[in-house]
Amino acid sequence: MRLVEVADLPDHVWNATTQHLTLPSALGDAYREMIIESGLLDAALAAGNDEDGPVGGVREEEAKRHFAQRFSSSCARVQIALVDPKGHLGEASNRLFHALAGGRVTLLDIPCGAGAATATLLLTIAALRRARVIPSLPLDVFVVGGDFSIHARNLCERLMSKIDPALRQAQIFVRHKHVEWDVCDPVSTTSLIQNWTSHGVDCDSYLVVAANFSGFLEKERKFDQAKPQLEEIFRWVGLFRSDVIWIEPQTNVAKDHFFPRLIRVFTGYLKRLFLPAKVAEQATAKSTCHCPHPLAPTHALRVNLTLMRLDRTNPR
Repeated sequence: MRLVEVADLPDHVWNATTQHLTLPSALGDAYREMIIESGLLDAALAAGNDEDGPVGGVREEEAKRHFAQRFSSSCARVQIALVDPKGHLGEASNRLFHALAGGRVTLLDIPCGAGAATATLLLTIAALRRARVIPSLPLDVFVVGGDFSIHARNLCERLMSKIDPALRQAQIFVRHKHVEWDVCDPVSTTSLIQNWTSHGVDCDSYLVVAANFSGFLEKERKFDQAKPQLEEIFRWVGLFRSDVIWIEPQTNVAKDHFFPRLIRVFTGYLKRLFLPAKVAEQATAKSTCHCPHPLAPTHALRVNLTLMRLDRTNPR
């Protein structure tokens, strides 16, 4: 049974007639402001389909180009995971809604990039609260975002500041900390986890969202270097009994190589911490939607999603 039925989604989130998913207006407004402030309007309007465009990087130019051309589709993928308008993603929607229903939540967002995952989740929750689809219980969220690029982290800080008023109006109160994180480096990974867990005492929910990582780990052949650090993250995830949602574009690299490899390499951890019978099924869960571009509403992006959800063996 779904916590939020597709039929209850308002038209400004999911239009059943046009089959279009729409990003929250506050997110579109903040993105538009930042694009104009940064002089990136032409680059943003030149964005192609979901799998097209840059994969990001350390330099400022790379971070800004990625923000201009890939941010909208990254947001849409996360929104698909939350509201699952076509019913393709199993329990992912329920787990996200349950984790963000109210109370105190600690969210680990890796790699956070410009903040697409956190901003989309929280602003979509806010939009559904305003539409009275879900209750408006006070929600205190502490977000720890990790990313190697200081320029991406700066964009994330700007975005979170811009959307804060809209979140507060929906009784969503956010504190956030964005730290330098190199998945290939054990010291920065330990620091990331320390920041996340130190704010997780007495929380009602723990949530880990990983997104858009297959390009770096698989295409750039960094998986083996990242493996020990991912092991450490999985150990803490299991200890805190966190909900885990891993979101990638629906590419051959992600669904045919990255997720199967991730499960294969970490099978020992997954069997102890999560429900192994469901892992393989959920690694291949996928969906596709069209989403109007926030800067050009007449242009609908085709957004493809591949998702892996890990169920805890001992749910709270």
